[in-house]
Amino acid sequence: MKILDNEGKEIEKLDFGIVEAGKFKEYDYTLYNDDEVEVIDIEVKIAHKEVEVLNYPNKLGANTKGNLKVKWSPSLTVKQGLQTVVKLTGKRLYK
Repeated sequence: MKILDNEGKEIEKLDFGIVEAGKFKEYDYTLYNDDEVEVIDIEVKIAHKEVEVLNYPNKLGANTKGNLKVKWSPSLTVKQGLQTVVKLTGKRLYK
């Protein structure tokens, strides 16, 4: 499974740029199941406490895509943008 940006390019780290403290910004990405089998029980975990996963599919058919929506609500304004790692897990269904 892969995460794609709005241009369809694979990304490994989410780059949220800069958001002022007390405000938030939502981001849309695409989850792509590039496998030949269905994936169920999908979980998306982001390694940063101020980033919330809002929406993602709990299953994806073979070679299909779904929407991943996340929200960043920083408690401090930083000069450098936030980059964080995403962990994707799921179970492949072989028939």
